[in-house]
Amino acid sequence: MARSARPDDAPATLAEALSRAAQSDRGMSFLDVQGNQENVLPYAEIRERALMLARRLLGLGLRRGDAVGIIALVQADFVCAFFACQYAGLVAVPLPLVNGIGAARGYQQQLTQVLKISRARVALGPTSFLPHLQQAAEGLDLRAICTVPDLQAMPATDHPGRPLGADEISHIQFSSGSTAFPKGITISQRALMANLLGIIHDGVQVTSADRIASWLPFYHDMGLIGAMLVPTVAAINADYLPTDAFVRRPHLWLQMISRLRSTISFSPSFGYDLATRRAIGRPDNTLDLSCWRVAGLGGDMVQKTVLDRFAETFAAVGFNPKAFMPSYGLAESTLAVTFTPPGEGMAYDRVEQSSLEQLGRKVVPVGADAPNARNVVACGRVLAEHGIEIRDETSRAMPERHIGAVFVKGASLMDGYYQNEDATRECLTRDGWLDTGDMGYLSGGLLYITGRRKDMIIINARNIWPQDIEWHAEQAVPGLRTRDTAAFMHHDQEGGERAVLLVQCRLTNPADLERLLKEVHSAVLRNVGVDCQVELVPPKTLPYTTSGKLMRAQARQRWLELRHNGQNGHNGNGHAASNHPFDNCHDALPVPS
Repeated sequence: MARSARPDDAPATLAEALSRAAQSDRGMSFLDVQGNQENVLPYAEIRERALMLARRLLGLGLRRGDAVGIIALVQADFVCAFFACQYAGLVAVPLPLVNGIGAARGYQQQLTQVLKISRARVALGPTSFLPHLQQAAEGLDLRAICTVPDLQAMPATDHPGRPLGADEISHIQFSSGSTAFPKGITISQRALMANLLGIIHDGVQVTSADRIASWLPFYHDMGLIGAMLVPTVAAINADYLPTDAFVRRPHLWLQMISRLRSTISFSPSFGYDLATRRAIGRPDNTLDLSCWRVAGLGGDMVQKTVLDRFAETFAAVGFNPKAFMPSYGLAESTLAVTFTPPGEGMAYDRVEQSSLEQLGRKVVPVGADAPNARNVVACGRVLAEHGIEIRDETSRAMPERHIGAVFVKGASLMDGYYQNEDATRECLTRDGWLDTGDMGYLSGGLLYITGRRKDMIIINARNIWPQDIEWHAEQAVPGLRTRDTAAFMHHDQEGGERAVLLVQCRLTNPADLERLLKEVHSAVLRNVGVDCQVELVPPKTLPYTTSGKLMRAQARQRWLELRHNGQNGHNGNGHAASNHPFDNCHDALPVPS
């Protein structure tokens, strides 16, 4: 933690960083759903619009430190409103979009809780989102619920306000909520700038010649900080594709990189997998990905096979696998903790699978052809001004290659969870270390993540990582895709422990369903040694967070509700009746042991 990534003349706040960027000729461009540039904003114009909006926000009578909720679409209005809060001395709260999985049930409640927890006084969003915001804000004390253009037409204060200082809260980032309802994470300007400067000068090593391309949502820390704020602080060009456009047409992401000669672009690994699957049988020889020097990964666990397939698929159009940059981070540390050094590509550790099942045990490396092994992709080295420890159950630091709880420390840690001291005490130690909730090990200075502690499945005293079950099923059974499965532990009525695997299925023929169940069961038993209960659900029913992480606890809860309600009947199409937690869930067929 001795080395520093902060230049002597580095900006101390976001407002200062944007004012500096405004002196350059760089800026942001926003693409439409067809991938065409439709809105180009120099940083000078972003600053001008932000200052104008800041005076309108203060004209509503807001006080210093008041929160402003902003629907975080990948649009210029969000960027300008976010920076308006920085100039006005207000706290921005990025609000999520409708999550496509189970959206109708949970989105309204989620918005209400976020507005309530953050104590927002104003909510901004596009016209189509105003009904959601108005319903969510019922009973709450908000001064205004409107669009950004509506705000522009409101009276301005004569007093410009004072930008947020280094020790004040920059924004409230809500966690992705993969194991609990999202908590409001308070990030100070000082912590934010430490992380941004660490990313720019140490992790990614950004230069003035770089150009960022992104489809990541701005309500997630990797989109907000990595894709929106990094280029602002570095004063480089950035281009944005709407998130929903990427989901429908992932090749637009690669076309954007190729056409605009982007050098840096990050995505969770599922983004690379989606782009690969859509390219199979439909190659685009007009692409030129030789410009892409940093193909970053973060936000979910990385499968080596996903990156291998992507590199093989796009090698012919200039993609260099040395561009892969796996990383590790979490919102509680602003964003980033580790990065693979630029130009080194993916490193991985092939280890004995059973050595990952006992906490505190040494992780045993094995040869390439060894059976019952797992490839664990390295997440890189710790950022300057940060540190990592692997600890056992007594909080004692472990030596290298021993699996344990991942703790991090550094200049970019959060102040705490907003208005939630109990949750803050649970994860922040008195001496400034953060318990990430992740498990992993260090080897040769590289961090290897093995899974989430709360997701671990314990069967007959064995600790089994759910992704081992999920990945082996997806890789061994034809027709299954990445993110088609969810594994968790269930205690039956007699107290017995059983692993359950939900599988998204596109089949309807009973014979095909029976075959699929047997193949999945056999693959898991053969590769993981677990006699799991396999059940089928329709496509697009497994719950994911807004950042794309599988919500295993919620999947388990929905499955339990389904069992409790006894809704197991098929209709003529091989689907179960509706109005239960999985919305047209397939009935589980018995699987022979």
